[in-house]
Order: sequence, then C-alpha cells, then structure tokens
Amino acid sequence: MALAYMDFEDKNYQQALSGYRRVLFVYPDDLEATSGAAWSAYYLGLKNDAAAGFRKLLSINADYPMAASGLELVSRN
Repeated sequence: MALAYMDFEDKNYQQALSGYRRVLFVYPDDLEATSGAAWSAYYLGLKNDAAAGFRKLLSINADYPMAASGLELVSRN
C-alpha cells in the first residue's frame, strides 16, 4: 500500500494502479486502496474503472472524502 501511494505521489499512475489492485485482491473492501485505484484510473483516462471505484466508495460510505468529487469529474469529462 505504501509503495502504491509513493507511485501515486510520483505521478506514476500505472504502477500505482497495479499496486492498489494487488492490495484490493487481498482486501477487496479497503477504502484507501479503492480510492487510490479510482484516482489512478482517473488520471490514466480509464473513466469506467474510475467511476466504478468512486461508486463503490460511495456505496460503502456516502461521506467518503473526495469520492463524490471524483465521480463528478469522471461524469463531466
């Protein structure tokens, strides 16, 4: 998870997405990994994957920070 976050911060979104997906394989309901994967997908232009991640976050926790904003951004573009 820490490596995925470091990749994300370095704007290496493909590597970050891969790392977050590995975490989600073991912990499918991890909110931080879901968020990281959704934002990585968004920055890679994978709108459907990003939207699915943001929707999952909102279904688990409607108040999850930045999930609604992310879904709105995906819908706009």
